[in-house]
Amino acid sequence: MRNIFQKLGRAKTVILFTFISVVLAVILDTLLAYVLNHELKKPDDLIRAAIITILLAPFVLSFIYDLFTDISLLEKDIGKLQTYDELTGLFNRPVFNKASEKSHNYSIRNKQPYCILAVKLDDFNHINEKYGISGGDRVLEVFGQVTQATVRDSDISTHMGGENFAIFLPNTDVDQAKILANRLREHILHKAVIHDGTKYIKYTTSIGISVNQHNKSVSFENGLKMAGDALNVALENGGNTIEVYSRQAKQQDAEQS
Repeated sequence: MRNIFQKLGRAKTVILFTFISVVLAVILDTLLAYVLNHELKKPDDLIRAAIITILLAPFVLSFIYDLFTDISLLEKDIGKLQTYDELTGLFNRPVFNKASEKSHNYSIRNKQPYCILAVKLDDFNHINEKYGISGGDRVLEVFGQVTQATVRDSDISTHMGGENFAIFLPNTDVDQAKILANRLREHILHKAVIHDGTKYIKYTTSIGISVNQHNKSVSFENGLKMAGDALNVALENGGNTIEVYSRQAKQQDAEQS
């Protein structure tokens, strides 16, 4: 029923179902007269039944239409909350993990490389301290918008929590990943976030990259961890930089820890 309402629209729905209601009202009036052995005064009784229905039906049907519309909007909102991070507009963690796992399996089967970016906003605690939680939230919101505008349609992005993000890049080699990561870093570097209409918040990002050359012995979770290890090296090197995972980078991170 709700799908019919949505396809017809408000005006056509009210007209169609008012007509149906009038026909049913006339039929019901006739049946009641027959059952009760009441003498039906045609056409006065039938006209009266039709007029009453015409007067009442549009109001009732409009209310029902609005109710169904509100329910549909609520379901869409719930669906978005189950799929996207409300603040950044990126996929939430469960959806990101599920989609990335599927892409990982596809890449292994079809012998395609993929990369994972682990992204962190530098000195985010300082932003929260200086501009408040609302300022920090505004930075996260804008970063989500910039990320969506930078990555490709096939890429999978998520807000991992706090100032941490991750991006799964299917069918991507390390050189391509570096280009995309640097584009994202440059966009952030040259884009101040406007807060409260007068404050301009400048910040930078650090990015770690892991690469899987369709190696089935390395799981998606391992790749995500390796990107995190590379990110730690980028942070230790002062931030606002990009590092690719390597055994040497992992060893460096372990020594500095």
